[in-house]
Amino acid sequence: MKDGETAKDGGGRRFHGEMRQFADFLSVQLSIPAADNPSQPAIAGGPIAPVLDKTGLAGTYDFSVDIKPELGTDMFTLWQRALPERLGLRLESRRGQVGVIVIDSAAKTPTVN
Repeated sequence: MKDGETAKDGGGRRFHGEMRQFADFLSVQLSIPAADNPSQPAIAGGPIAPVLDKTGLAGTYDFSVDIKPELGTDMFTLWQRALPERLGLRLESRRGQVGVIVIDSAAKTPTVN
């Protein structure tokens, strides 16, 4: 690429932010169920899997990763294959303690219109 040129968007899932934000992005991506029909988009809706940033990388990153749905393949497997080859990152499944915030109830406070 020459000076002054910008990178062309190759499509895919675009990300701009810090690695902690990328972990949050992956949490949502991993809640997308395996595709029954790869030609139709699947909708996130399963339970959110906590993803922890253990990279130690600081700074803001801007990249896109093109993940194509595959029949019967879940998003964890797709991301687990794509991250090392495209970004040099590794996604692992582990058990551990994760902080959780529980909201027991909420009340609407009246406001003046």
